[in-house]
Amino acid sequence: MADLGKIQGLIGQYNAQLTTLKELFLADGKIDQEEQDQLDKIEGLINSLGDLLEDKIDSAQAEAGEDEEAGAPPAELESNQKTIKASVGRGGTNDKADVQLVQELLKAKGHNLAVDGLIGPGTIGEIKAFQQAAFGWADGRIDPGGQSWQALNGAASASSDDSSSSSDSSSATDSSEEGGVSGKDFSHPNAGNVSLSYGSKAVKLNSRAEKLLKSILAACGMTGATVTSTIRTYHDQARITMTQTLPGRGAKTVRKWYGQDVLDACRKYSGNIQAFADWWQKRDQNRGRVSSKHLSNQALDVVPNGNRSVFADKVAGLVPVSGSGVRRIIKKGQMNEPVDHVEFTFKVTG
Repeated sequence: MADLGKIQGLIGQYNAQLTTLKELFLADGKIDQEEQDQLDKIEGLINSLGDLLEDKIDSAQAEAGEDEEAGAPPAELESNQKTIKASVGRGGTNDKADVQLVQELLKAKGHNLAVDGLIGPGTIGEIKAFQQAAFGWADGRIDPGGQSWQALNGAASASSDDSSSSSDSSSATDSSEEGGVSGKDFSHPNAGNVSLSYGSKAVKLNSRAEKLLKSILAACGMTGATVTSTIRTYHDQARITMTQTLPGRGAKTVRKWYGQDVLDACRKYSGNIQAFADWWQKRDQNRGRVSSKHLSNQALDVVPNGNRSVFADKVAGLVPVSGSGVRRIIKKGQMNEPVDHVEFTFKVTG
């Protein structure tokens, strides 16, 4: 548990440093390449620490076999806040008041955990259990205004962030030249002037995801982008890993992205993509989370037709904004991503 605390503390420090640097760099109205490189380095450290934290939590859960927090006495909330101000869970900011609020809401839904404001294997395990039951996937993290938060606090049903509700977002247009969040998702008045093209690995976005992406691009002063990848089946994931990632990027990348067991299976089932896909799907089902956000249908890889740093910064700026519809970005170059990898809080295709 001490290691978990140290890692979580570092994540909090880097998140604070990232916010401070962004404000400092934006003082002159722009971020130059040297400044962007510094921000990318810090974000890369945050993502790496988040992955390390998850590995340690999974190991702790496997060794304990039960919720380590279940026997702890409950604690009262330090404030009367009714919403979280920052992310809670795996790789999150995990401010004490936010964690306590999430714990209270989980406990009210019948989950067995302490309400003490401390993040650990028990709380993250219950977040994952809640997500798995509600959506069929689990990443162990709850973001302000995101799908998991809305389902947890009762502000919306678990399906309200689904693409079927895309018609509701049509009324969320902000007249500001900068765009804004009004009702559901970030929107921009010039979104209709943006066009999208699709690569061979991409499925066409649904209307809600398309509008959000176009709004982000419009806010950056861009008129188009190529979506290179969206939803994947396990057969797609297995095929890409076996025929492209392993031979093109090497065993080290496959191990870093997915783990030694996936690398071993890729080699074991060499030439038999379907057998590899079947193994991979069963593996993810057993551990209770998907290996890639592309499998949960919430991710898209984007190549904007303008300055990608401007686009990436805009997406990153929307992540902490409640109701923006943006959950995360892994910028080009971070975690070996070849392009900017964007995750929304809802399904992006279908």
